[in-house]
Amino acid sequence: MGAPRSSSPPSTACPITGHGGPRQSSSPLQVSRMDDRYLYALSEVSALRRQAIPMDELLPKIVKAARTATGAKYAAMGVLTTNVHEVDENETRDHIVQFIYDGIDDETASNIGPHPVGRGILGKTIFEEQLVITNDLPAHPDSIPLPEGHPPMSNFLGAPLEVDGRVFGNLYLAEKPEGFSTDDAKVLEVLCSQAGAAIQTSVLAERLRGVLLSDERSRIARDMHDGVMQNLFSLGMSLDLMSQTIEVSSPELANDLQRLVDQVDETIQSIRSTIYQLRDSETSDQRTSLQHAAVTLAREFEYTTGVRPSIAISSQVSNEVPDHLVHDVVYLIKEALHNIRKHAKAKSVSIRATSGEHGIEITVNDNGCGFDQTQPTVGHGLETMAERANLIGGQLRITSKIGSGTSVFLTIPSQTTKEQL
Repeated sequence: MGAPRSSSPPSTACPITGHGGPRQSSSPLQVSRMDDRYLYALSEVSALRRQAIPMDELLPKIVKAARTATGAKYAAMGVLTTNVHEVDENETRDHIVQFIYDGIDDETASNIGPHPVGRGILGKTIFEEQLVITNDLPAHPDSIPLPEGHPPMSNFLGAPLEVDGRVFGNLYLAEKPEGFSTDDAKVLEVLCSQAGAAIQTSVLAERLRGVLLSDERSRIARDMHDGVMQNLFSLGMSLDLMSQTIEVSSPELANDLQRLVDQVDETIQSIRSTIYQLRDSETSDQRTSLQHAAVTLAREFEYTTGVRPSIAISSQVSNEVPDHLVHDVVYLIKEALHNIRKHAKAKSVSIRATSGEHGIEITVNDNGCGFDQTQPTVGHGLETMAERANLIGGQLRITSKIGSGTSVFLTIPSQTTKEQL
C-alpha cells in the first residue's frame, strides 16, 4: 500500500519554526468545538468503514469529511506511487498518482491544469512522513509558486494516511479563515487513522468480490469448455466423417452434412470468444487510466508476493494511451505480472511507460530466474499475449535469459486509432 513508514509516531507538534506555526486552542469554547470535530471525524469515517464502499466512492467522501471536520476551505488527498521512497525527492518523477479534491469547482480545476505530482510543501509531507502545519504558506521555505488560475492559499495542514502499516497517501487542507491550530492537527490525525481503516476495508471487500466473481466466471468458462465445447467438437467430427462416407453415394446429403459441420464450427468459435471474454472481463470492469490501473496491479502483486513493483508512468504518458486501448494494455501488464508471480521468483519488478517518436512503450521487467527462449514455453500464455497486442495494432517483444530475468516490451504505435481495431 505504498511506501513503508518509519516506526516513530507522527508528531502533532509543528515541525516548522518561524514560519507561521499553529495556533494554540485552549479556551473552553474552542475545546468544545474540537470535541465536536473529533466526534464528527470518528462517526463520519467510521460509518464509511462499516459500509465497505468501493474505492472510487470512498476517497472523495474521506476528503469531504476532512474539509468539513476542520472548517478548511479546500481539502485534497494525494494517493502515492508504490515506490515513492526509492527515488530522490528532487527527481521530476511523479510521486502523486491520483489527486482527489474538494472545495474547488471543475472549471477552476480545469484552469489550473494537471494535478500536483508531489513537489513543494506537498513533497515535504510525502518524504518526511509527518504532519506539516503552517499559517504562513507563502513564507514557508518548501513553498513553491501556485500555478496560474489556482486560488490563493495562505495556510496549510497536511498529514500522512496509513493503510495496513504503509503510507497510502496524504490528506491536505488549506485556507482556513482563522488559521490551523494544534486541535485541527489532532482532528486530522484521528481522521487519517479512521480513513486508513476504511480504505483497508474497501480494499479487502473489493478483493473478496473480485475473487468470488472471478471464481464464478472461471467455473462457467470451465463448464463451457469441458462440457459444451467438447460435445460440439465430437459432434462436428462425427458429422464430418459421415459426410465423407456418403459423399459418393449421396452428394446432396453430404453437402447438407458439411453445412452442419460449418455451423458447428461457427458455434465453437462463438463459445471460445465467450470464454475469452469471461476470463478477461475482470479487468474490463474497471474504467480507469493506465497510471491508476498500474498502481492497483502493483499493490495487488505486492499483497500476494511481498515484492513491491516500482512504477514509472507519468500522468502525461498515461493520458497519451487512448481510452479504448487502456483495457487491453492493462490486461497485458496483468498477464506479465502473473507470469512473474508464477514462474520468475523475482525480488525486483518494475513497470514503466515511455513516449517517443514511434509511440508508447510499456515495459514490465523482473530480475527472476528467466527462461531459455529457444525452448518451448508451457503455461506462460505468451502467444495469447502477442495475439492481444496485434489486435490493438501493437507489438509484443520479450527478452529473457536464464538467471538474468525477463523483460516484456509492448509498443503501441503513435498512429494507432480506434478505427484500426
